[in-house]
Amino acid sequence: MRQLLAVVLAFLFLAGAGVQALAGESAGGYYDLGVFAYEEGNFQEAESYFKTALDANPENPVYLHYLGRVYLETAQYVNAKKYLEAARDKDPELPGLNYDLGLLYYKTEQYNMASEHLTVAADEDPANVLAAYYGGICLYRQKRFNEAGPLFEQAAEKSPSLKVNSTYYAGICDYHNGNISAAEEKFTYVKENAESTIEKENAEKWLTIIGHEEQQKPYALEFRLHYLYDDNVPLDPTGQEAVYSDASDSGIYGYAMGRYNIVNRSDFVLGAGVARGQTWYADLTEFDMSDTSADIYTTYSTRSFLFGLNYIPRLYTIDDEDYLLQHEVRPSIYWQPNRDLLTRFVYSYYAKDYRQNDARDGGLHDIYIDLYYHVFGGRGFVFGGLGYESSYSDDDAYNYTRPKAKAGLSTEVGWRVRMDLELYYYMKEYPNFPSETRDDDKLSGIVSLKRPVYWDWLFAVAEYNYTNNSSNVDKYEYQRNVVSLGLEAKF
Repeated sequence: MRQLLAVVLAFLFLAGAGVQALAGESAGGYYDLGVFAYEEGNFQEAESYFKTALDANPENPVYLHYLGRVYLETAQYVNAKKYLEAARDKDPELPGLNYDLGLLYYKTEQYNMASEHLTVAADEDPANVLAAYYGGICLYRQKRFNEAGPLFEQAAEKSPSLKVNSTYYAGICDYHNGNISAAEEKFTYVKENAESTIEKENAEKWLTIIGHEEQQKPYALEFRLHYLYDDNVPLDPTGQEAVYSDASDSGIYGYAMGRYNIVNRSDFVLGAGVARGQTWYADLTEFDMSDTSADIYTTYSTRSFLFGLNYIPRLYTIDDEDYLLQHEVRPSIYWQPNRDLLTRFVYSYYAKDYRQNDARDGGLHDIYIDLYYHVFGGRGFVFGGLGYESSYSDDDAYNYTRPKAKAGLSTEVGWRVRMDLELYYYMKEYPNFPSETRDDDKLSGIVSLKRPVYWDWLFAVAEYNYTNNSSNVDKYEYQRNVVSLGLEAKF
């Protein structure tokens, strides 16, 4: 009897061992299939295979790790956290686990935890460029510049595609760490090698901040030539009055501008410029308009502030006849507390001389404040602002007040195309308008796309401009749509 019992127990033990072995082989097979599907990008299939493998062997850290990676790839961050952290609890030394955990915490904006894992991952595998780059970004966002700089330099050294961007951030870290000469060298490299216009401009701004302005060109030239279609040609070249033709036409718009800094120091600039814009219509030639101006300007800058003063005389014409001579005095203050934020406070006073209607002669006070904030890692910015105008004339009927607001976005959208979105809203009131108070609400928006063509200084431009003006006086109700295509050159 005892011999029979021993034989039965031995048989059950061997059968159980065989089942476990078969289960292990089955789990391993499903794991292999899951890895193959994962590498092919078939994440739904990979998820199914890894779940089946875990059903057979729920404690296997490798299976847990790979299922977590599937959820990380598909942005299911709650599930990714569950399985990646479970894998870490089973085996914290799993190859690649620190990088995946770091990437998870980076994508969920837990930068302190992310930087811990990504720093370890970059040290474990110096060839893992993304571990160094994202680790640098996480440390940078915590203002831990001493630690972030070496990681950006590691990424720049290992990856040609990340070299410019990583060098840019490494330069900022050098600047904050007091290594000014190293920062200057890095920003100069970015300026000379960046394909992105915004990256070039940002590098130039940093070179200006660290006193590199003496190497910047003291002049600027700009030219534009656009073909346009306007479905409601304006009768006022200033755009201030809601007076339109209710007629459509096509035409050509040309613009030229030049300026030169007579004094061109890093902290002080004194210069002058001229500009002229001209519209020629195909049929409504009597509404051909021009805008000719000069600009005498000076700026004084410190590390965070810039103080400016401009004097701008401007002459508007219609059909080669003088319409308005305007003199503008514009003091301004710019405040940039950090690389991502810029705030402006601007006051302008305009003296207006209407050449064909003396009753409109007078002045205008204009005050506004706006801010610009870098987004998308410095590749674009959002902006918004508020302002108020008060205009007076010899004839009180032309007096008005105008609160205003603006908002917008500028960013690169791929293939070196820069997109600008702008939205403006105005509320205009004429308290002494004949017979009744006149109230206008004006909404306008601009969408433009710009891309370099052949050279960095030549751009193809497409633009759409929409305006809707509503008024309690029917005469001033209108809509306007303008589409233009053209070329622009900047030197």
